Amino acid sequence: SRFNMVNESVVNISTLDCPDFPKNIQILVEGVDFWVQGVLQTLFAVFGIFFNVLFSFVLSHKDLRNSFNILLIVLSTFDTCYLIGSILESIRVSFQLATTLHVHLFPYFLHPAKSIAMTGSIFMTVAISFERYVAVHNPIDYNLAMNDPRATRRRVAKFMIPVIMLVMLFSINKFFEARIDYQVSGPNNETITPKIIHTDFRVNPDYVH
Repeated sequence: SRFNMVNESVVNISTLDCPDFPKNIQILVEGVDFWVQGVLQTLFAVFGIFFNVLFSFVLSHKDLRNSFNILLIVLSTFDTCYLIGSILESIRVSFQLATTLHVHLFPYFLHPAKSIAMTGSIFMTVAISFERYVAVHNPIDYNLAMNDPRATRRRVAKFMIPVIMLVMLFSINKFFEARIDYQVSGPNNETITPKIIHTDFRVNPDYVH
């Protein structure tokens, strides 16, 4: 069975003027979705993870260890986590190969973690841009940080702490968007299947809009 988070609209879908596509068009759309969001997305994610790990390994060399490169490693880590989340989502949705553990982890860990990784990647990009701006306008302080490990740590902390705070602020809501429900089936109700459903918070009009 397919374990998808139920994305119900706040409005009554029966009132929407949605086109009724022929069955062959629906099959075509499902096929394109499988190959694009399933196969291609997974392949690109695997390549991205490989190059991110290689990139981080090179930048972690002692001779290259400065505040700018450390921030790049953190950005690469956020990107890698997001790519891993994308692969797991393709396994769950496109390939329909989610295990029971995968389903149980989705609402309380995988879904929030993917959001945290994406938000962290965005804010880290902004932080790195600002770090470059500060380095250009304050070259003396930057040179001190290049040669002093303690100054480097302080410089990295000045950019990382705001990023972490903003990431948690913008991602904490993701922990309350989905939950696990159990569907009982079988002649004697002997089969209990976990499924992912949305919470009331997820479809609250004030939250959606």
